[in-house]
Amino acid sequence: MSTNSMIFKLSEDKKQVQGIYCHWNGYINGVGYVLQTFYQDAKKVEKLIALGNISSLGKYVEASEAVQKFGFYPATSEEFLKLDPAKQNRLLAEEPYYTVAYHRDRGEAKHFMEMTYNEFQDCLEKDSFQYSGPEYIYLLVPTKSGHKWLVSSYSKVFDVWGYLQDLSVEINETK
Repeated sequence: MSTNSMIFKLSEDKKQVQGIYCHWNGYINGVGYVLQTFYQDAKKVEKLIALGNISSLGKYVEASEAVQKFGFYPATSEEFLKLDPAKQNRLLAEEPYYTVAYHRDRGEAKHFMEMTYNEFQDCLEKDSFQYSGPEYIYLLVPTKSGHKWLVSSYSKVFDVWGYLQDLSVEINETK
């Protein structure tokens, strides 16, 4: 079962928000940890969002060697299956370190979200994002000293989004 999330970036003037949907591992110790650890650079986040919606987030924005050579599902490719088992294992072991994007890696239409910050806040309050069902929302915001990640999780009990919290604090609390 997947844990869906959305990844957003607030513009430097704090007026516009852009973001994407992520299908797998959206929980704080999954996507949250990867964002906090490897996506502190706003330019890298912009590069990620430019991919459009993603299947999974990895340390690297680029496609893995396996996906580049054998497609979205490399382990099902006839050419991949002809490889020596040691090479297959190496390529598959590298997969989680790379981002898998629907447009770039599967040839689907590119989708991403763009809105004002007020519209973003409204979507949080009304649970009216374009893609329904995410359990976590991540937002990179500019600060005086750089950028920081915020996170909001969806409470099924109360049927509402929580307030945006500092992601680094949330990661430490889940350890």
